[in-house]
Amino acid sequence: MISTTSSLKATTEQQFKHLPPPSSHIGSCCLAEWNTARARIGHTVFGLSWHGEFLAGCTSAGEILVWLVPFAREEDDIDELLDDEKWSQSGQERSTFTSKTNSRKPAIKFQASPNNGMLYSIKFLHVQKSLLLGVSGDDGILLYSWDDVQALTIDPSKTPEPKHHFKPPSLHPKMEINDFDIDDDLNIFGASEVGCKWNIESGKLSCSYASSKNGYLHTIKVLPSSTFQGGHSIMLMGGEDGTLGVWDKKCDRLIEHVNIKARMNEDTSLSHSCLPSTMDQDAFNSWKQHDHLWISHMEASESCNWWNLCGGAEDNMGRNFGGHLTCWHAPTRSLAAGCTTRETPSYIARQPSSSVMATIANESVVSYWSAAQLEREKRSWTTSPCSYALAIRESDSVTAVGGVGSRVDILNERGSKLYSVSTLL
Repeated sequence: MISTTSSLKATTEQQFKHLPPPSSHIGSCCLAEWNTARARIGHTVFGLSWHGEFLAGCTSAGEILVWLVPFAREEDDIDELLDDEKWSQSGQERSTFTSKTNSRKPAIKFQASPNNGMLYSIKFLHVQKSLLLGVSGDDGILLYSWDDVQALTIDPSKTPEPKHHFKPPSLHPKMEINDFDIDDDLNIFGASEVGCKWNIESGKLSCSYASSKNGYLHTIKVLPSSTFQGGHSIMLMGGEDGTLGVWDKKCDRLIEHVNIKARMNEDTSLSHSCLPSTMDQDAFNSWKQHDHLWISHMEASESCNWWNLCGGAEDNMGRNFGGHLTCWHAPTRSLAAGCTTRETPSYIARQPSSSVMATIANESVVSYWSAAQLEREKRSWTTSPCSYALAIRESDSVTAVGGVGSRVDILNERGSKLYSVSTLL
């Protein structure tokens, strides 16, 4: 029986030492082992998303949480910033939070999944001049009116009803949705065993997409049509088979499947190995024939001309032994840089108007990289022994990091930890 906080953390860190992200539990990855470790320390925050001063999160318990995180200024005193009265200052958008806001606890918390299923992704979405809060998980994709969610500060006994609920195809009734995105044509896309496309207004499934080897999908991203070559509207999908699917979304046509492992092995001079204990680099050793790579997440530059991908790797015995980061030139879909890591990156995010990106992994660290060269610039410690959720606020690059446990860390743009907020009321 674990009796101290330190021994609890040490046990959990050991439990997660060789674990890939939870969305990669297909195949040889042991979901039962992950569940055992999670049960020892509480539930897990899988998704985070910013809207101004509001930070929304979703959990493995099927909950949606919202915190109010004030904009930080360099001259702000941290103690003052955490003062409840300062957090409850009147303002047009946060006036309803006055009586509910606390610097450590969520202002809003409600059960979104009707079956207590896990929620893996959460995003604020602008749809026809309305602001929606969307989540995806074991029960499909749920879209809530942000006004209805905020109304919980007045009457927390009421659970808001979703405005839209998109379920997997009938052939896959138990298929969870790991990630989702929307386009400008009122379509919403979900990543699971296959990629799915629904029309938001009609609620009907209009198309499905498969990966190169029918592999399980972990991440999906829709790129604006005006930013890509030929005015094409592009959708990216990645998952268990280690290939990046590039689709012409307008005509639902596959453009290319990019094999991450094969491309890194084609020209080893473009990649390097990042040493765990220092910021130094070492030569990249080609992936072995039986090494298996998967894609956990992807991000694009503001111009969408550069794509960054992250994911994990396991050997022929199914043992996880690290991960990978890559940078791609989008118009030519050519590899610009690659990097292998000791940890298994689960999420990647870019700092707005910056060439710096951040990653989280199965360790208590958030790493900051140059997005193009993939050189690690710094590392910051986090509370969670294993992180799965990462979000960077556009206005000031304040970063939120969550994962296993009941704490979400708030860091400034330099990676220094400001404080933590709690998932518990």
